[in-house]
Amino acid sequence: MSFIFISIFWPSSWNNFFLAIPEYILRETTLVGSGINNYFFGHLTNNPPFYYYLFEFMVRTPPVIIFGFIFFIYLCVTKKGISVFRNKLSVFLFILLFLASISFSAKKLGVRYELPIWPWVYALSSCSIILVIEKIKIYWLRTAIACGLLVWFIFIFVSFFPYHDLYYNFFIGGPGNERRYDLVGVCEGSKGGVDYALKCFPEIKEIGALGCGSSTIPYYYPNHFDASWKNQKLFIVEAYYIQLEKDPELDNFVSQNKPTFTFSPNGVDLAYLYTQAGVKNDCALGSQTGR
Repeated sequence: MSFIFISIFWPSSWNNFFLAIPEYILRETTLVGSGINNYFFGHLTNNPPFYYYLFEFMVRTPPVIIFGFIFFIYLCVTKKGISVFRNKLSVFLFILLFLASISFSAKKLGVRYELPIWPWVYALSSCSIILVIEKIKIYWLRTAIACGLLVWFIFIFVSFFPYHDLYYNFFIGGPGNERRYDLVGVCEGSKGGVDYALKCFPEIKEIGALGCGSSTIPYYYPNHFDASWKNQKLFIVEAYYIQLEKDPELDNFVSQNKPTFTFSPNGVDLAYLYTQAGVKNDCALGSQTGR
């Protein structure tokens, strides 16, 4: 059934119906063994240390969930805890094995590779948190704590929508401080820059775009764009692209020039828009920050 549904929703595989999926798996197996440019703890690297995903887990997960998960582990080493959580130990083993398997791969890029374990981490953490709350004898206090946790999680969800990937907890100082440790907002900044360009520079029909432009911008930009930037009246560069130091000349330009517009949802710079002198800005707001 999985093979059938994947094939149905993957039109480009129809020309090679039976071999497309095996070929894709083989290609991914090869890519996993190869390094990829990343930024970690202030250094460029093709192979971050084995604790990379553990670090991502610790700084990208709400502290309450981390507390609940650690408490679950503690309960599992006690006799009473084992009796209560015996049927959940297999899930915990899956989390450990999956985290180990991605931690020793050469290719490490972004917290999204931890996605398969996050629902299970939240589930196990919730079990131990519920166990703690149930121990509180005062009904109103138990209810207040449960409602408070629910409101807090809803607040996080709403305040970071739709850029939930920008959430970092207080272990590294929250969003805005993560650039010192992590590669931030891969492929997330170009849309904000393009939206501003379309709104404020409607007469410009060709722009430069550096970052993930070739894979994202065609979905929401109707005009021509390319990776050139030196001779463009307007160009957009994603912040993560600057972190990777792919173009020394561009890095020098960015360090010496103030952007016309900075796209920074939740206080995190994701993209910068630059224009040549004299280009008319219909928004007439000069340098600014926006969502």
